[in-house]
Amino acid sequence: MKQKLSVFAVVLAVMLSGVPWASGQWVQTNLALRQGAFAFATLGTNLFAGDVFDTYRSTDDRVNWTSTGLATSNLVADGTILFAGADVEIYRSTDSGASWTFLLMPDASVNAFGVIDGNVFAATAAGGILRTSDSGKTWIESDSGAGRGMFLSFATLGGILFTATWGIFRSTDIGSSWSLDSGFLPDSVSVSALGVSGQNIFAATDGAGLWRSLDSGTTWRSINNGLPFDDWVYSFAVSGTRLFAAT
Repeated sequence: MKQKLSVFAVVLAVMLSGVPWASGQWVQTNLALRQGAFAFATLGTNLFAGDVFDTYRSTDDRVNWTSTGLATSNLVADGTILFAGADVEIYRSTDSGASWTFLLMPDASVNAFGVIDGNVFAATAAGGILRTSDSGKTWIESDSGAGRGMFLSFATLGGILFTATWGIFRSTDIGSSWSLDSGFLPDSVSVSALGVSGQNIFAATDGAGLWRSLDSGTTWRSINNGLPFDDWVYSFAVSGTRLFAAT
């Protein structure tokens, strides 16, 4: 059954082309979830949006959506595999959400997934970061230098993996060690989501709006033109020249 999801889409052809600090206009789509969209992922031409009741898939650039049958709060794609955090369980799909396979029951629910160089990272609500390098068969702890904070999002730019908590941490060695990104402004705020397109990295904060960096996190500028709310964004996904944000 087709559903409606309340999200915002922006056509960012100018902004994502690298023109310094240009901004696009956000417009609302017509798809409404019962508790908002907590997760986005793209896999090939498929766009996925998840909430605590189901995960939905669009194959026609957000016009129509169908259920995949798995309630989830976090999604990430690695190659042809889609990973999902469903309450305190981790699943994967190798057929674009047509079926799901159980992988792991961590010590708490999954807050976020990240991917770099074939490694998948999962941050749990209990704090800390787990990593798998074999498509989810085995997992190890991977949070040295970052502590066991409440990590809410990951993003990859070049060879750098970023994670969001109170501020932003970065790793240049596939999660073996982490350091605080001292260039992020504003400081001492909770970063709820990260997203990347080209050389752009985006950060959504709790109370300080949306931010963007063009230089791998060295400097940041706010970008809130057209957003109806600038205090909290749950998740990002990029599809072509469009940046999707769930509020």
